[in-house]
Amino acid sequence: MYLDENPYTFTIQGSGTTAAIPTAQLDTESLLVPESIGEILVTIQLNAPSNGTVQVYYDQEAGTASPDDYSRTYGYADFSTPGQTTFNILVPIVNDSQAEGNETFTIVLSSPVNCNLGTPASATVTIVDDDSTLGMNLMFLPILKR
Repeated sequence: MYLDENPYTFTIQGSGTTAAIPTAQLDTESLLVPESIGEILVTIQLNAPSNGTVQVYYDQEAGTASPDDYSRTYGYADFSTPGQTTFNILVPIVNDSQAEGNETFTIVLSSPVNCNLGTPASATVTIVDDDSTLGMNLMFLPILKR
């Protein structure tokens, strides 16, 4: 059979446009929080709703903070509900009694599925220490003149 002998006719219909791939990003690039806060909330945002499932992996990378200063929270943010554009991450912060100075860790997005990573894709969290070696916060002591 030759091409011109084909008895079937095919018609492709559509709007002629394709849906844009959404972009996932964090709602902030830095947070300054007191050690006594209990937990922090960071939101992953999509710039537009998606017609299909969108996922992005989130995790923490230690900076000067140790696992004793916060509870590692990680997993896939799953945007599977139609119209969903936000996903909240709660990270517990440990209020200890050690004088250790301010410490940092970073929340990082990676491994996007059906989306692109936008900016910011990471956020540095600074935990402000509220302890001192004297048992009080030296920040609130008056400055003495010599």
